[in-house]
Amino acid sequence: MITFIWLFVISLALHGVITSAHSHTLTSRTLARGIDIDKLLVAPRSYYDSLATDHNVTYTGFNKDTNEQLLFSRYDEICVLDKQATYGPYYVSGEHIRQNISEMQLGIPLYLELQLVDVNTCQPVQNAFLDLPPNGNADDRDNVNTTFFRGIQKTDDFGVARFETKFPGHYALRATHIHVIVHENPHVLPNGTLELGTGSIAHVGQVFFGQTLIELADTFYPYTQNTNAIVLNQEDGIFYDEASSMDPVANYVHVGDSLEDGLVAWMAFGINTTSDYTDTVQEASFYGAEGGETNENYNITKLGPLETVPSGVPTPSAFTTTIGL
Repeated sequence: MITFIWLFVISLALHGVITSAHSHTLTSRTLARGIDIDKLLVAPRSYYDSLATDHNVTYTGFNKDTNEQLLFSRYDEICVLDKQATYGPYYVSGEHIRQNISEMQLGIPLYLELQLVDVNTCQPVQNAFLDLPPNGNADDRDNVNTTFFRGIQKTDDFGVARFETKFPGHYALRATHIHVIVHENPHVLPNGTLELGTGSIAHVGQVFFGQTLIELADTFYPYTQNTNAIVLNQEDGIFYDEASSMDPVANYVHVGDSLEDGLVAWMAFGINTTSDYTDTVQEASFYGAEGGETNENYNITKLGPLETVPSGVPTPSAFTTTIGL
């Protein structure tokens, strides 16, 4: 059966993070740098750009302790709405609110910070609950007792949520990715989970990783034990769809001399906080006040068919762009 190996910390960051917790905003910082927000809104990156860009920025010297204002200082996607994506099969709703979701599982440590920005105001989305749900295991549809690589964190004043997990593995029919679901105003139960049916789902998205990084990770144990064929980013229809509005690939730095030492990764998400996708997301199971329960009405066909990349779309043969930070 498919083995899911997930992320240690990914950072969904955005262009121009605040230099202090309360005195600056993304908008004022962006204007101070002479950036035309309206231009950014209508000039997102492209599918070709995302594939052609080397997202390895280890040369910056950033690490897992790097200050937010440095880590999030340069993004062309500011205030660009990320397209909605499928939430993935065997989704478990509610989940535990926690930062470390690796649960001693093997894999490459990944330090993830995710920043959310409201495209209506260009301000960070504070106090939202960012949910990292893996796709689950078809042999254990409810996934109630396999909680590793899943969890929820609340965004801070910068709109940032932090996780500690492992770099994701790849599975059949999809490029390597991680799912992201944003909950607004849910009720938190005493057991540290979100109450089913409260609040709304403002965004459903996916984070991707550079092809070179994926292939390098596949040379280390336990990724070498994965028998699923790698699906390239350029072959993944959801990657293609997301890249039409923003760059869905996380920037990253190595934290040591070897990939085994871990990664820090981050990326920008623009969301519309007034949207509500609650009715489009169906949980295979959920956590509540009494623990985990299976959704007997779960229907995996609700996910719909996988998207495909249109034929004839050009792809780069090598990196043509590097990220300057």
